[in-house]
Amino acid sequence: MNLLYLSAPGGGLDTNVRVLAPALVRAGHRVSILYIHFPGETFSNAADRIEGCRVYHAAVGDWHYYARRATFGRSSLPLVVRAFEHARTLGRMVADIYQREGLDLVELPEVITTPKWLNDIPYVMRLHSSAWMCRQMYGEASLLSDSIETRLEGYTLRRAIGISSPSEFVADYIRPVCNLGKQPIEIIPYPIDTAQFAPNTERAKPPLILFVGRVEKRKGADVLMRAIPLVRAKHPDCEFAFAGRVSDDLQEQVATMPACVQFLGVQPREELVQWYQRASVFVAPSLWDNSPNTVYEAMACGTPVVASRVGGIPELVDDGVTGLLVPPGDADALADAIVALLGDPARRAQMGQRGRDKAVAEYSVENVMARTVEFYERARLDCG
Repeated sequence: MNLLYLSAPGGGLDTNVRVLAPALVRAGHRVSILYIHFPGETFSNAADRIEGCRVYHAAVGDWHYYARRATFGRSSLPLVVRAFEHARTLGRMVADIYQREGLDLVELPEVITTPKWLNDIPYVMRLHSSAWMCRQMYGEASLLSDSIETRLEGYTLRRAIGISSPSEFVADYIRPVCNLGKQPIEIIPYPIDTAQFAPNTERAKPPLILFVGRVEKRKGADVLMRAIPLVRAKHPDCEFAFAGRVSDDLQEQVATMPACVQFLGVQPREELVQWYQRASVFVAPSLWDNSPNTVYEAMACGTPVVASRVGGIPELVDDGVTGLLVPPGDADALADAIVALLGDPARRAQMGQRGRDKAVAEYSVENVMARTVEFYERARLDCG
């Protein structure tokens, strides 16, 4: 097949594409990847090096900027305009790529489009969780544009020849909200390179607790920081590492952390693997999450996981088997779970091995690629 993926720099969407696309190329498929940028965004040329794939970039216009100025920032109109600008650019680029290479199928995240705008090239959609859904899940204030975007997203989903999601949770939530009726949603997890993300017998001494992701309240980084003195009261020698960009709203809290806490910033994948391998426990204390790639990566490295019982995480972490699940936002429960694992090395090792076994059996890139190709072929056959 000749495939086109729409992606965006950073985050789970891009990780999914960057792991899956080279595997598809090695299996004999042709893959192109399109990045659409808004004004002011920068993107490193190094990001274009994706094994065997053609990478395209396009910039949208700035009508949404003028809409914001015209409404003095008091309206959601700029967000709607921005969505349509994105759709217009997407259609233009898909037509251009089709003329250059021909395309059999396009995979899109949650965007607004129609088959006509894509020159009737069939498309499937993958539910990575859209901005309006995240606002609802995090309990944040909804924007006036959210209801419009929800309806338009439903319109786009109903015209896709297939829909997939990495988690049952998101699929079950989106189906009624976007009026999908009985339209099937295929559950396909994210792929993980289990050769790259693999265990190492050398665990850190003293014990290391690892957090990976944006260091922000949505990801529960502040909850983990509140749990640190509770854990240190029982295990005074343990250390903590946060790998990821620190958000502005947590800068003050970060500045108060003791010397046992490291803030590493954004880490290259090669170095990130080493941190997973060294960690005694990986922590994902999100207030909500779809199907976080960091949990896949930790499990593949044989590191037991302590995570929030939210969203699609319980579909990844088997409580008491591959890790421990705790209520979101509960620093005491988070600390208790970490302390329990730090105090039982044999249990940690057993959970880590079971997590590794699950990652290899269910989430390896080869397994997920085969399921994805089967889904594409079935969707194309069903649409005639």
